This record gives sequence, C-alpha cells and structure tokens, in this order.
Amino acid sequence: MSDIEAVEILRGPQGTLFGRNASMGAINIKTRRPSEELEGEIRGSFGNFDAIRLSGNVSNSISSEASGRLSFHYSDRDGFGNNTFTGTGNNGEIGDWQDFGLRGKLNFTPTDTVEVNVSLDYSEVKNHGSIIEVLSDTVISPDYEDTLSAVLNPLGLAPGGPVPETTDTFDYTVNQDHADNADDKQFGGVIDITWDVGDHVLRSITSYRDWKNDTFESALRLPADLLNRITAYDAETISHEFQILSTTGNYLDYVLGFYVYDENYNIDQQFDMGPDFCGAVRNLIFGQVYEPAFTAALNGGADAATAQATAVAAATPVSAAGEGQCTTGPQTAAIDSEFSQDLTSYALFGHFTVNVNEYLRFNGGIRWTADGKNGSYEQLVPNDILLPPTLNPLGINLRTIDSVPEIAFDDDKLTWMANVSYDVTVNATIFATASTGFKSGGFNSDGANRIIPRVFNSENVNNYELGIKSYLFDNRMMANVTVFKTEIENYQDRQFDGVNFIVQNVGQLTQDGIEVDIQMQPNENFYGMLGLSYLDSEFDNFSNATALPAVIAGVPGENPQNLTGQRNHFSPKIQLSAMAEWQDQLLDTPYGWYLRGEFQHISSQNVGAETNQNPQSIQNGYELVNARAGITGPEDQWEIAAFARNLTNEGYCQTVFNQPIGTTIGLIDDDVNGTLGGMQRCILGTPRTYGIEALFRF
Repeated sequence: MSDIEAVEILRGPQGTLFGRNASMGAINIKTRRPSEELEGEIRGSFGNFDAIRLSGNVSNSISSEASGRLSFHYSDRDGFGNNTFTGTGNNGEIGDWQDFGLRGKLNFTPTDTVEVNVSLDYSEVKNHGSIIEVLSDTVISPDYEDTLSAVLNPLGLAPGGPVPETTDTFDYTVNQDHADNADDKQFGGVIDITWDVGDHVLRSITSYRDWKNDTFESALRLPADLLNRITAYDAETISHEFQILSTTGNYLDYVLGFYVYDENYNIDQQFDMGPDFCGAVRNLIFGQVYEPAFTAALNGGADAATAQATAVAAATPVSAAGEGQCTTGPQTAAIDSEFSQDLTSYALFGHFTVNVNEYLRFNGGIRWTADGKNGSYEQLVPNDILLPPTLNPLGINLRTIDSVPEIAFDDDKLTWMANVSYDVTVNATIFATASTGFKSGGFNSDGANRIIPRVFNSENVNNYELGIKSYLFDNRMMANVTVFKTEIENYQDRQFDGVNFIVQNVGQLTQDGIEVDIQMQPNENFYGMLGLSYLDSEFDNFSNATALPAVIAGVPGENPQNLTGQRNHFSPKIQLSAMAEWQDQLLDTPYGWYLRGEFQHISSQNVGAETNQNPQSIQNGYELVNARAGITGPEDQWEIAAFARNLTNEGYCQTVFNQPIGTTIGLIDDDVNGTLGGMQRCILGTPRTYGIEALFRF
C-alpha cells in the first residue's frame, strides 16, 4: 500500500453503513485526496536480499474547479530461501518478489453543491512462491527418509533416491522441486459523486475491477519433478451504491442506501506430470503389492528368500502395468478442471442515530441482503493412473471424474445492529452494542478424489460488545477497553484432502474476549502505543471434523472426529503489541532525530491449515521486534532512516499443512510424537530484514 491517509479497523458486523456486506469486521483503507496546493513526496529504500522499494506521489490543482493526484509504488527483492534441488525450472532462490502499482485521482467540483471524485488504479505482482519447509519434528527418521528415497529412486523401489531437507525447519533451505511462479494483475476504477440537496446529501458510488492471476506451482514439494499445478483465475466485478445522508448534528441523523454487486469468476486448472512422476508411480504400486505379498508368504511358512522371490514376481507385472498406464496417458493436462460462477448481490440498508441529548445517543441499523449464485464445475482425468481404485484398480486416487453443469445457491438475510453510548464525563464514553451478520454460502471450486458436495451454506453471526472510550491526564492518554462475545453458526471451515481445500459447514463457534487499546503522549518528545487482546475460542458443536493424518480414509466427511469443546485454529489466547518513539531536536540545529521500537507477542496457537487439532501444527508463542532510527530535516522536509524488522530473526510458521499425498506415499504413523500424525509442511514467516530509507517532501 502507498499514499495512505488512514487505516480504520472496525470489529463486528458492518452491514448497515457500507455497501458490501461484512460479517465479522472491516478494514477501511482511505487513500489521500487531491490537494489544491502543490505537494508531493518521493521515498526510496534499499535493504538486504537486494530489496529496493520506491514510492511517490504528487498533487496539485488543475483549475479552479479541479485537482488531481498521482501516486506509484515499485518494489523488487530476492527470495528469502535457498533451494539445493537442481531440477528443470528450479533456481537457487525461493520467494523473489516484484510489484508495481499506479493510482490516479481527480477531484472535480462543477458547482457549489456537486463534487465528483474519480479514481483509477493498476497493479502487478510477480513472485516465485513461499518458502515451504518440512517441519522437522514431524519426521520419523530414518523411516520417512527411507520411504521417500525408495519411492523417488528412478531405478526402482530401493534406497538411493533423493530425500528432502528435514534437519532444520527455520534455516530457509530446502531440497525440493520448486518452480513456483505467480503473475497477478488488476485494474479498477471508482466514480464517487456527492450532491448537496437541502438538508440531505445524495451520494453515488460506482466501481469496476478486473483481476487476473496465473499461477504455476510444484504441487508435491518433493525432490523430483513429479506434478505441477497450473491455475488461471479471472474475475470481473462491478458494483453500484446509492446513499441518502442527512446532515449531522440533528436529533435524528441517518444514512439510507441501496447496493448492487455483480461478479463473474472463472478458474481453469490443470495438473501436468513431470518426467519423474511415472517412475514414482511404478515404485508406489510395486511397494503396495510387494509388501503385502511378502508378509503373506512369510505367514504361510515360506523362508524369507522364497517369500521375497515370490512377492517380487507377483509385484513386477502389476507395477509395470501401472507405469505403462501412466506413461501412455496424457502427461500435460493429466487432470483438467473448469469452474465458473456468476454472483449477483442486492442490499438495502439504513443506519440511524438518535441524539437524545449531549450525553446520550442511540444507534440502530438494519440491512437486507439477497445473494444469488449460479455456476458450473467439470473435472476430467485423461490419465487413468490418477483415478481412484473404484474407477481404475491401479489408480493412485488423486482425482475423480466429476461434472456438475448447473450449480445454484440463493439466500437472503435480514441483519441489524443496536448501540447505546453515554458520555459519563466530557472525556469518557461507555457503550454497548448488539449486532448480527451474514456471510453468504457458495461453491467448492476445487476438485477432489471423490464426488463432494459442491454447495456450502451461509454463515450467521451474533456479536455483543461492551466497552469504554476515555481520554485521561489532560488528553495525554487515550484508553479504550472492549469486552466482546461472537457466536458464529454454520461456520464455514476448510478441510484438506491431500492436494486441495474443501469448504464445509460445521456447527457453532463462540469467541469471547477483551481488547485494550492505549495511546499516550506525556510530552512533546515521547509517544507510545499498547494493544492487548485476550481470546477464548471454542467450538460449541463440531462433530464432522477431518480425522488426523494417520487415520485411514482421513478425508473430509469420512471417519470424522468430534472437536466439540476444542479451540479454533489461528486463535491465540494472548496478543500484545507495543510501540514507543522518542524524538528530539539534534543539538542546536534545525534538524531532528527519533528512535522507535516495536514489539509484538503472539501466544501459542494451532496454525494448521485444516481444523483437525493436530498437535503437530501448534506454533509456540513467539515475539517479533522492529526498530527504526532517523534524522529529519527542517519542518520534516526530508528524512533519512535505518530500519530493521524481525530484529531477532525469529523463526515461525505462518501456517502448517499435511505433506501433499503423504498418506499415499506412506508418510504417516500412529505414533509421531504421540499423535496420529504425519509429515507436516511449514510456510515460513519473514526473516530479519534491514536497510536504509530516504524521504523527501515538497
């Protein structure tokens, strides 16, 4: 983001003031408006990983009725990770990043009562994926390494094949196929017109956005060129919002609105086989036939040598047949799927404020939302070896044939909010809020190895808040405290099937907590901030959770486990953030200096990508420290600073997920550190970065 004026974080449902529905909160990002006087800035930084970032903006009046603003940003850096694998299409670095954005804004006031704001923006992002390490303490050594070495051996099922790097999760070094590449482009525009009519303001907001994303990724993350996923996303949206706003400061203030949103969304996805895939399939099938036959022969009384010879003789033609199926079938677009969705959403909303007196206010809002979705899904599996055993006895159960030419979902919901606030003193306000929210249902757009429900239902939210906002010590400190309770019915949860995620509804999730926000400036030199939150999260009903990895057929909807009473993932009990800054004059000069430190603590939480309470995906609590020091010119016209983020180089997992097709390969065990788990993957957080930055304003 660049050229930002303010970022407003709103918790709880926000459907009565905004056109687009927001069931759990909203982040309102305000960009700077055009100015009538010439102003601008240019900012540049350089850091480790050869990181370069440039941004700037300029604004001025164009005529007596119009002014404009132009801003841009550009960044380029090397990847954080190193890959020792040398397969085709791979390079030594992982995570290279480039992005570019441009925004133009025009403010036009043709009359004293009409104001027109037009904004156009374009952005591009190119990157080479994330650093995805093996979570080292989920590996049973040498069993897992031996299994992978045998399966990935191009000469046959025997030790000698490559193995991934499993020793240190946080060394940012991997040995795996990683040819990831993403190209993201989007263009959008907004026309915002306001018209003062007597005691009211009429407002019209029309927006358009076109988004395209082309992604290539190595699907299995192993040291062989096995399977690549190629996905093209394409979305086009247009929305219109019309509001009637009363003037403020009356006994009754209100906003009335109508909103319509239309979206066309398409996903085209295919899986291409790499040159090492069919050999690995041969080894997998050989092992599946060989091991049971060997065990059965021994149980029948044969000696080991005779049993091995008999089992090898039985397994060889079967594995050869599997490899033959694999190699003679299509290698490109071995799996091919298309998903399409059209969405139309309508809403009527109103928000009302009754100013009873200068101390007491009542706020109320109501919203009616109607969503209609129509779509289609088709998945073809041209290469039979990828089919489930029910369709092909030799199939490795990666994907099944699926065709749903027509999918439909329609739902509407009336939501509301009620709030009362009272000024206890001129510097303290207490408030209470009750509100409801609605998150529309939709379609599962990914494929699976079985026929899955394509439709999931809407999510409903009840939210309650009680709090106080205060200014203390002659307005030198602001202290806000909010206690909240959020109930989510038909919670939309994602479950992992080995390659893709599938959304399903679960029962009810309740989250209770308290948030504290403090800002202070005791003198002209010091400024500080403190944010603290406590969260108690519990599933009141979740009887259809996915089984742990080592449970046979542990896929969504089969062999489920009951997680009622358990905590939701990504719900740390404690989060704390603090910032302190000291600034002063540099000796007896017109220059200034400052020193700023930032601290963040996140307590332990389960960061597993699928909600199965796997103990292996618990991320221990960790701390992040940032620092910045700089010198400023007269009237802050320029600034030179040094900065460091994640100063202590803390290693942590942003999310953890099962090794793709780990069950098929055999990377599971009924006693992985006391759990029914298997090998896990960790998407690493950003390591320590540092650099210098210069800023010039005019």
